[in-house]
Amino acid sequence: GWATDGRWVETLAPALPHCGLLLTNEDEARAATGQQEPGGMAEALRGMGASDIVLKLGARGCVVYEGSEATHLPAHVVEAVDTTGAGECFAGALFAALSRGLSLVEAARVANAMGAMAVSRIGATAGVTDWERTLAFARQCPVGECRPR
Repeated sequence: GWATDGRWVETLAPALPHCGLLLTNEDEARAATGQQEPGGMAEALRGMGASDIVLKLGARGCVVYEGSEATHLPAHVVEAVDTTGAGECFAGALFAALSRGLSLVEAARVANAMGAMAVSRIGATAGVTDWERTLAFARQCPVGECRPR
C-alpha cells in the first residue's frame, strides 16, 4: 500500500533483505526508488536488499526478476471493464500458484491470467474462477508468446 507520509522507503527498506519475494506495482516501485524504468526500479530495490521481485505493470503484464534473470510476461489481451481488485487477484493467484509448487515465472503467468480475468468483469471478484479454469486461461498465453497490449 501507499505510505501517505512519504516514508515508504524508510519504513520498508530495513525489511527488504529479509524478504524472499517482493511483489510491487510500477507506481509503488517508482515512488520508492525514483527510477522510471522497470529495470532501474529492480536494480534500486535490489540495492536496498530485495532478492526476487515481481513487478506488476498493469495492462503491460509483469516482469519477474529472479536471480540474474529478468522475464517479461505480457498481459493477456482482454477488454478491461473494471480494474477494481485486479492487483489483489494477481497477488492471490501468484501465491496460490507458488503454494502449488509452480516456479516463480509460471506462477506469475497464472497471476497475469487471473488479473486479466478480473478486469474483464465488473466487480473486484466477479472474474475469479476455479484453479483449473484459471490454468486453462493461462495456457492460452504461454510464456513469451502473448501479444503485448
